[in-house]
Amino acid sequence: QPTTMTDLQQQLSSLLHKRISIKLNAKRQVSGILSSYDKFTNLSLMDAVEHVRVHRKQGEPKSDNPADDWKFNNMEGVVIVRGNCIEMIELLPDSRKPGEEAQVEVEGNST
Repeated sequence: QPTTMTDLQQQLSSLLHKRISIKLNAKRQVSGILSSYDKFTNLSLMDAVEHVRVHRKQGEPKSDNPADDWKFNNMEGVVIVRGNCIEMIELLPDSRKPGEEAQVEVEGNST
């Protein structure tokens, strides 16, 4: 877990051009390839996908498959994620090398 902005910048640098998942405030989530970042932890993603939790109507049966609880929206072009909305950044398994740290906690961000 990063303790200073320099540590955070170094960890973000190690995630460049890799597929990441970003957990945002308000229970939102997006994934994509990290193409750049700035000193404010604003991130730009390519090939981004928004993950939206499906809200079921009262009385509607739940699925046994957890993937059915999510809807995925492909996002065109470059997507910018504001740093103050980020709660967690995770390197997705298809990009992770053995022994590589799986997630980066972003501290001090609140809206």
